[in-house]
Amino acid sequence: MLTDEHLERFRRYLWIFRNSSGWSSEEFGKMLGITRATISGIENGAVKMNPLHYYAMRFLFQNYAGRFVNELIDILADSESTTQEERDRLENQILMIKRRCGNKNGCKAVKSVLSCFHIVKKELKPI
Repeated sequence: MLTDEHLERFRRYLWIFRNSSGWSSEEFGKMLGITRATISGIENGAVKMNPLHYYAMRFLFQNYAGRFVNELIDILADSESTTQEERDRLENQILMIKRRCGNKNGCKAVKSVLSCFHIVKKELKPI
């Protein structure tokens, strides 16, 4: 069942998923049949994301964005085993990369952060 908490978690990291897919807010909005302003509003919390938005976005990510983006979605939005502290740490690393590399060049660097995140998570798990 889709909960408000899950919708909010997905919305909070939507900009990461969209940027990692290489889509501008205008392109993403066109694919969904909504405006760039609506995408921007959803991403910054000014527009409430409803379940229809969520399922349409998930369809696009699952079918057109690739494995990397779907791994990000799993870690940041879906996984109950990822703590909020871990989510915040990953988000901060992605923000730092975005500032330094820009959207186009940042994707490869974000992939390496994700790889490191997987290694850290693996080491933290009890034996």
